[in-house]
Amino acid sequence: MVGKLFSLLTGCVILLVIPTAVPAHARDVVPGLLTLSVFNDASVPAAVLAEAENRAGRILSRAGIQVQWLNCETGGSPVPDQFEKPSPCSSIAYPSHLSVRIVLPRLSIRDDIFGEAYANSEGKGAYINLFYARLAKANAHAILDEGQLLGCLIAHELGHLLLGANSHDHEGIMQGRWEQTQLRDAGRGNLQFTPPQAAAMRECLAGAGKGEVHRRFVDD
Repeated sequence: MVGKLFSLLTGCVILLVIPTAVPAHARDVVPGLLTLSVFNDASVPAAVLAEAENRAGRILSRAGIQVQWLNCETGGSPVPDQFEKPSPCSSIAYPSHLSVRIVLPRLSIRDDIFGEAYANSEGKGAYINLFYARLAKANAHAILDEGQLLGCLIAHELGHLLLGANSHDHEGIMQGRWEQTQLRDAGRGNLQFTPPQAAAMRECLAGAGKGEVHRRFVDD
């Protein structure tokens, strides 16, 4: 079951991440600041969501990125309209303020897709969707519990947004295939963003984002 789960993860804009203390290479740099609006449309249990945010936050912290979490009201468009109801949650601005929406999967989305991101023609985007029901079902016998795995997926998806299109790698958390070896590494905190990935994400956060029209982007 585990092997099947992580072969399926290659079909979506998802990847996994894990953390612990900030490594030496990240201590001497100015940390990136990232605000995340979380919309729990799938009614993920509070304890599971809290564990997921903690796991994702630790992963990003190890990459030198500090996270501010905003737990927002549910409902509305899959892509929140930042002009419809101005608020801290809806003030999405690439790359410093991104949207994480946990939703029920649509019938039009393939069964092997666990998440999706929205990006413009340059591969930049500020919105991700995660399909929790599929995650919970597929993870029945996995090594990580649901909260840990959801946190890894959040961190991976955010990596796609901050690193841009074609950001899969052959090492680190941005690998495109997850099997038991990678999951065990994740559980031990040994699966991380590589130093170049972490530096690129911090550089992205240091730049000024431009408001542009976004399209749905699924990483096949």
